[in-house]
Amino acid sequence: QQPHQDFVLLAKVRNELVHYKMGWAPKFVRTLAQRGIALKVEPEAEEARGGIAWAHRLSTTEGIRWAHNTAVEMVYALARLFPDESPVRRIAESWPLITDEIVEARLRELGIEP
Repeated sequence: QQPHQDFVLLAKVRNELVHYKMGWAPKFVRTLAQRGIALKVEPEAEEARGGIAWAHRLSTTEGIRWAHNTAVEMVYALARLFPDESPVRRIAESWPLITDEIVEARLRELGIEP
């Protein structure tokens, strides 16, 4: 169930980046691209082998937002294991998600129409 599934995926992303290997992109990159989180490439490039860098495909603002929100959602899920009055729960649930509204407001501040 979510958010655990995305958190497991986030851990895979982290591990692949830390232990980076040149070559074809791990399968999760295609999955993230289909979800609009990673950059999409032509199908031929997706299947290419040998020396193809793929990490740049994850370097998107949506990728950063997904990673942040995934971690926060996991913290929320863990915090719900504590009683309502628990300070751990109150603190954990105060961490903000990066919502579409926040992104749109920031873009407008920068003079960019979302």
